[in-house]
Amino acid sequence: MRIVALSGALLVGVPVALTLMGADLAMPRERNIHVPRVPANQLDAVKKMVNPVPDTPETLEKGKALYTMACVACHGADGRGDGPLTEKTTINPAPRNFTNPDFQRLRTDGELFWVLKNGSHGTEMMRMDFFFTNQELWTLIRYIRTFGPRPGAPSQ
Repeated sequence: MRIVALSGALLVGVPVALTLMGADLAMPRERNIHVPRVPANQLDAVKKMVNPVPDTPETLEKGKALYTMACVACHGADGRGDGPLTEKTTINPAPRNFTNPDFQRLRTDGELFWVLKNGSHGTEMMRMDFFFTNQELWTLIRYIRTFGPRPGAPSQ
């Protein structure tokens, strides 16, 4: 009986003590979607960038293949930021959840292009321009946009 009570106290007491000491016991969270990842001195120009790749079924098929090859491990097949790598290691901050409609609304294609091309400082998001052409990065963005609400779709 005493062992059960002691183990129960440890289960409650240790997390409380760690929290009081400043430890963050929560799962890693993604970076604040309201804060642009593009440097302030480049943001205006980047926001004006327009995706030159047409939004066609062929583009989305190519984008899905690129996403599967390079993004699924962290962002997951459904774009929720819960890829298989997140189960094996702690990625902090967590990978971006592309299904978040606020993220899709707030970040422009140009901003996504900049992050794919340059990486995201302070995160595990590496630059992808070593692996993909600019055309492929824009194609990938077309596919990433399918995780959010489609233009003309009814709001939830």
